[in-house]
Amino acid sequence: MISICNRHNSISTIVRKEISNILYFDINDSRINFLITILDVEISKDFKFVKIFFITMDILNNKIIKNILKILNSYKKYIRKILCKKVILRICPKLYFCHDDSFAKGLRISKILKNAL
Repeated sequence: MISICNRHNSISTIVRKEISNILYFDINDSRINFLITILDVEISKDFKFVKIFFITMDILNNKIIKNILKILNSYKKYIRKILCKKVILRICPKLYFCHDDSFAKGLRISKILKNAL
């Protein structure tokens, strides 16, 4: 069981790195350049689905986050195609982008704690 877990973790790491590279080098869209950072990738047990968690530089503006999510979803098939060429898997996984708001929540909690002291 340990080897399956290690394999899953290593594939997740590789997929996260490759998706970051694809967004940085292969997509030339000025609307998302340097605005997003891939934090984590969750791959389903059967490797059919990948949930990609990202944050944005302007983490508190919901309008920008929704716009970036819309842009990323429009590139989903293109990113998947390039990913499947770079990472050889038995099944090419479907991609789902999710904004990770835990960093923004952490900042809010930090501000509340500072004001409380």
